[in-house]
Amino acid sequence: MSLTGLLVLSQVVISLGVPVALFLLVHFCRDKSLMGPLVNAPYTTWIAGAAAVVVTLLGCSTCTPTADASRRQAVDSGLQAACPSMVEQPGRRSVPDHRARTVSEEIEMTHTIRALLGVTVAAGVVALGVPALGAAANASAAAGTVTTSSARSLQLAQPFLFTYTFDGHLKVAGGNFTVGGRVYVVVKFTTGRVAFSRWQTARTHPITPGGAVYVDTTIAAPCAPGTNGYARGYDEVTKRWSPRLPVTICRRID
Repeated sequence: MSLTGLLVLSQVVISLGVPVALFLLVHFCRDKSLMGPLVNAPYTTWIAGAAAVVVTLLGCSTCTPTADASRRQAVDSGLQAACPSMVEQPGRRSVPDHRARTVSEEIEMTHTIRALLGVTVAAGVVALGVPALGAAANASAAAGTVTTSSARSLQLAQPFLFTYTFDGHLKVAGGNFTVGGRVYVVVKFTTGRVAFSRWQTARTHPITPGGAVYVDTTIAAPCAPGTNGYARGYDEVTKRWSPRLPVTICRRID
């Protein structure tokens, strides 16, 4: 192979490698597990993918039949100027057989290159499109199960209580209980003696998460600072107790 042929072959190899590198770069830069917070935005991925396709198509355009004809015409013009006897002209002998074989091999190589570039474009489109479709399907599945996941997370969340004063009495409230289930709310002295208890059905509430309970106790409030008791809530469905909430239990003497 001549020096010119080697030069052309090197450019062919480069034209085959550039699309592969571009498509791999786009694919890796859109992988969130690999890039983390530096992952490309969706619109950036599509723009980069379109640019890679354009670069590949430009490489294919150099291997079209029109380009082949132009190249052969330029070669023949150069041969005619340098060595007129080797170019076929009316009334003169035809191009030598070895020259005809060279042109035939060049055409065959061009067709092969065009086919390889086409395969590269198809592989790039598949590499970009299939993960996008898979991500869309995963997003749809996640959207379909968000309600179930949220309900389960609420069910597994730790029940809790809080207190406040209302109408001169201590009020005990809490959340993350089972909606529709019964909740046993009890206020005890630190000695273990029960000061107040009641069963309450947990309901949904616009502020309190999960099943919420709001119980008016008979314990007077407010009173002198100090902690001599605690409150707890028991979810009958999940068999779980809320953590102890320190409270002040007092008796008002009128």
